[in-house]
Amino acid sequence: VMCCPGCFSVFRARALRDVLPKYATKVDKAKDFLTKDMGEDRWLCTLMVQAGWRLEYAAAADSYTYCPDSFDEFYKQRRRWTPSTIANLTELCTSAAEVIRNNDAVSIIFIVYQAAMVFSTIIAPGTVILFMAAGITYAFDTTEDHSNQGTYIAFLVIFIIVSVGYGAVCLWCSKEMQLKSAKVLTFVFAIIMAAVVVGVAVQ
Repeated sequence: VMCCPGCFSVFRARALRDVLPKYATKVDKAKDFLTKDMGEDRWLCTLMVQAGWRLEYAAAADSYTYCPDSFDEFYKQRRRWTPSTIANLTELCTSAAEVIRNNDAVSIIFIVYQAAMVFSTIIAPGTVILFMAAGITYAFDTTEDHSNQGTYIAFLVIFIIVSVGYGAVCLWCSKEMQLKSAKVLTFVFAIIMAAVVVGVAVQ
């Protein structure tokens, strides 16, 4: 595995000693903030993999923790975890030669897979927008061959404007406004996707 959540994990003392000097360094750049502060457990695990340690999942282990039980908590968690995941996987991929040399459990195929994960995560919002525009056009297009490009482009432009607008809200508005906007958009897009499912089923 690539990340051992702090509340679920047990580490060897020697492994922690190997990475503690670098793990304890201060945050000086925006990249460091994403890598270290936004996901400290993932940063610790990235350092361990780079140092040659292997992280394993123990299916027989029992552990308990508190999980987000509201939209606000879940949103804040994902807002931290997603950038941290991308930043740490990018760190791993850019130091691939060192990681493969130090860690017998990591191969070039594994690194390529992680790079593909980073790429797919980055393009995921655009992919979702394309699928939503195509889905709603197909579901409610009245032409026989479903070739109404004007409808598709109109919905595509609307979704892009909404997405860019939400990005602006996240950059320049308060946390309260970000949460309210996320709630509204989640509800709206859920309704849209439900309508698409029904429309496609009817078609």
